[in-house]
Amino acid sequence: MANKRTLDELLEDYIDRTKIWSDGRVYFIKEYVGRARDLKFHVWPGDHNPPHFHVLSTQRNINAKFHLHTLELNEDKTNKIRRDDEKKIKSFF
Repeated sequence: MANKRTLDELLEDYIDRTKIWSDGRVYFIKEYVGRARDLKFHVWPGDHNPPHFHVLSTQRNINAKFHLHTLELNEDKTNKIRRDDEKKIKSFF
């Protein structure tokens, strides 16, 4: 039987990307995780707590954050997330 891993463990593996500059400084890369129609999902490694992912859409001017564990909306900067968007997001994850 395969060892089942949680979504946040899988995402942590996926987003654990770093680059080292020639002067020795380390920086993290923003990762594109996927999309559901016009909604794009991004995760920034080492971003502030609580653990979250970003939902962006340039077509509809969406910029929102969702909690990684509960998938609940944390912040909607543009006030454009609709209830059917939340369903798409939860279905994706």
